[in-house]
Amino acid sequence: MAGVNEAQPGIVMPGTPVLGIPYRQEYLFNEAEDMGKIISTSESVTVPFGTFDNCIMTEEWSPIEPDVVEHKYYASGIGNIKTVMIQGGNEVAELTSKTK
Repeated sequence: MAGVNEAQPGIVMPGTPVLGIPYRQEYLFNEAEDMGKIISTSESVTVPFGTFDNCIMTEEWSPIEPDVVEHKYYASGIGNIKTVMIQGGNEVAELTSKTK
């Protein structure tokens, strides 16, 4: 949506992971203000689809919903494999399969 109604582009995560530096994932004032930061680059994660090593773990939040924080895990060549709500709920989403 970048460029629509003054929305600005964002990124899922930096191309070169750097621990602890916040980045904007999307921005449209008071509507989409998601933020993230990398908090680990060496996680081992097991989900129904399999076990992955050296996963990147992010912490993600939005100033619009300050009581909601998620940890997301990304596996190389796959993408997001697990999401855990650590504040504002107790939801967990895990990769169970993938298609080509």
